[in-house]
Amino acid sequence: MGSICQGGEYSPFYADIHLVVNWENNGDELCSFKGSVIRNPNYYFRPGITWPARPLARGSFSVVPPGVIPSHVGMMIYSDIDSLRRLIGVLNSDVFIELLHLLMPRGTGNTGATLKYEIGYVTAVPIPDHISYSDSYLQLIELVNPLYNMVMAKKIALETSIDFSNLSDCTKADQALSRKRLI
Repeated sequence: MGSICQGGEYSPFYADIHLVVNWENNGDELCSFKGSVIRNPNYYFRPGITWPARPLARGSFSVVPPGVIPSHVGMMIYSDIDSLRRLIGVLNSDVFIELLHLLMPRGTGNTGATLKYEIGYVTAVPIPDHISYSDSYLQLIELVNPLYNMVMAKKIALETSIDFSNLSDCTKADQALSRKRLI
């Protein structure tokens, strides 16, 4: 079994991927369906960042842990774990979101109902290439880490979470948290 990413709801920093797909034996069952198309399986199960394709008013970007298969609506940005920490902070910033919205055609009013975060728009917003381990990078990581961990802890406490644990059993909760901590 593998989890499948479909963008999801507004959830900055952490995405609770709750859909599963049978990927046993390299997806033999899926491949056997007439007309099925398996695209880019070499990217499956890699960590990355995803976002909802059609957010309402303001989108969010979430870290996706290893072990997830992207879908056509669960677009992904792939990078190494260290870069994901920097990217998730930049992508969820007000500056990035506002620049992204400037690129998109909008409907009337201020509802944002016509927003569509397509990959072309997301990749068109400039992001600093290599902050490396400068003071700015380290400050960004110091801000992102507690936010990611706080959102993750809140999500896995929900009964609908794939990692839901009986909160009275601290060992199970700690195990779920340690499995999901990327940053």
